[in-house]
Amino acid sequence: MNLLKRTIFGTLFISPMKKKIEIKKAKTAGFCFGVKRAVTMTEKALKNPKSDVFCWGELIHNPQVIKKLEKAGLKTTKSFAYIKKGDFLIIRSHGVGPEVFEKAKKKGINVIDATCPFVSQAQKVAAEFEKQGRQVVIFGDPKHSEVIGIKGFAKKSLVIKNIQESKKLKNFSHIGFLAQTTQKKDEFKKIEKELEKCSQDLVVQNTICLDSFNKKEEVGDLSRKVDVMIIVGGKNSNNTKKLAEVSKKNKTKTYHIEDAQEIKKNWLTKAQKIGIAAGASTPDESIQGVIKKIKEII
Repeated sequence: MNLLKRTIFGTLFISPMKKKIEIKKAKTAGFCFGVKRAVTMTEKALKNPKSDVFCWGELIHNPQVIKKLEKAGLKTTKSFAYIKKGDFLIIRSHGVGPEVFEKAKKKGINVIDATCPFVSQAQKVAAEFEKQGRQVVIFGDPKHSEVIGIKGFAKKSLVIKNIQESKKLKNFSHIGFLAQTTQKKDEFKKIEKELEKCSQDLVVQNTICLDSFNKKEEVGDLSRKVDVMIIVGGKNSNNTKKLAEVSKKNKTKTYHIEDAQEIKKNWLTKAQKIGIAAGASTPDESIQGVIKKIKEII
């Protein structure tokens, strides 16, 4: 709104100076290597007009990306009922258990394994621990697709969500401990200390993804330097939710959104510095859309 000023020459309209606002984006915001690889592999498969392309579960945890790929012809499923011999089946970035690969092979389906390499490594670790006769313990969300896939490689494994659950474990002669790739490193270390009390033979393999760790470190640092944090990514994305948790832990106003249209003007009214971070499944176009929207508002 213009300001009014009375002078001997009449009334002047003076535009107020626009407040200077800084927008700071986390360096590693957006697609990680594994997600980018999965999306690229899927886009390549969709260029083949001779066969239908299916994905076992959601390729990545980002509704906008999934919608775009499905528009291009991708079919998301968790059933072999409609997949024919010669069709393509993409294994989601979060991975699946070995039974999916086995059934696809029997049906003559072309499998494209887009499992994130870090997740594949966690699967191999779990399988090796069980082969050694160890009680496999996984730190993660038992309902998450990645953890369900890892459990497929170690059928007798136990999943613990937090340190409280680790304190309730009974003693085992031999334990093999690993983590869902998006978990927090400090919590992993705390649970490791608790598991040392449960077994005299504890073998630990840190399977936490480096990109996930770096994103959390950046958000922790950035959220201490800004007034408001906007975390961009799927509401069903575990790693994006973890970023929001890290920011909130620093008592910074934090908003987890999927799309720029969710941003409300009153979130930014008193902010001088605004931080933006994004989960590993968030495309750059979504991040740029958020920056554009913020500039329009302020």
